[in-house]
Amino acid sequence: MEMTLLETGKLKICLTPFDMVKYDLTCDKIDYDNTETRRALWVMLDEAKHKTGFDAASGRICIRVYPEKSGGCEIYITKMERKSTDLPEEEMPYAQSVKTESVYYFPALENLLSACLALYDNGYDGKSDVFYVKEKDKNVYYLKITESSPAIYGRPTISCENIFMGEFGRKCTCEQNEAFLFEHCTPICENNAVEILSKLC
Repeated sequence: MEMTLLETGKLKICLTPFDMVKYDLTCDKIDYDNTETRRALWVMLDEAKHKTGFDAASGRICIRVYPEKSGGCEIYITKMERKSTDLPEEEMPYAQSVKTESVYYFPALENLLSACLALYDNGYDGKSDVFYVKEKDKNVYYLKITESSPAIYGRPTISCENIFMGEFGRKCTCEQNEAFLFEHCTPICENNAVEILSKLC
């Protein structure tokens, strides 16, 4: 298990397949309401506090889980700041939606089209853009979508969104994805790419 403090208020935990067995976790069954999951997470967070100084108990956090093809997973834990301190605790909203833009890479057009169909069939209706660039004499494709997950006051929530996307491509982890797309890639479908391209599959 590797733990990396990415920036103030954000922690990355990488679990190997062995770690998953050790903590009795699977990506498709991780649920914070499950006692075993909750226990495993807080054991890891306690270890992270000693190794990196990341204190998950000092406020509310949002947890996102992304599976790895190896059988392990990456867990991103982000501390969430309150939007307002003027309201008393009981009047503050219990949950809010945290939206992030994600970019997925596809080595071939058929992979992209299949991913768009899967997203559309699963009810995705957010903004989506597709770009392409020539790479080693062939076109590769990038899909930019908006993902959201709830951030709950007082306890973490877990998002395993778009796990099925790993069947068609891979999630890009570079923080400068957007700059790369606009500087080096060509847009081919903007704003509503998922719905439009799903109809071509």
